[in-house]
Amino acid sequence: NEQGKIATRITYLDYCRNGKAQWFYDNGQLEQEIIYKYSEAHKPMGLRWEATESFSRDGKPRDPGTLTNGNGTIINYDANGKRTTERAFVNGLPK
Repeated sequence: NEQGKIATRITYLDYCRNGKAQWFYDNGQLEQEIIYKYSEAHKPMGLRWEATESFSRDGKPRDPGTLTNGNGTIINYDANGKRTTERAFVNGLPK
């Protein structure tokens, strides 16, 4: 980003998300971490497989959702940390 810090870190396999994806605030604090699973049929995004962590700008843990083994929800938050949406997934794809 403009401050020279990492904004996003995503691992890929054959041009498809596979493994850990992390998004960071401009202050360097981890915002969210999601595990992706490789899917030839769903390149380049892959399948959303597990919501592992979510943090506020000041580092306080918050609910990432229930996504496990491709099924469940991911919770999104706005810039002020207010919970905005909860997206459902089935077999790694948006419901």
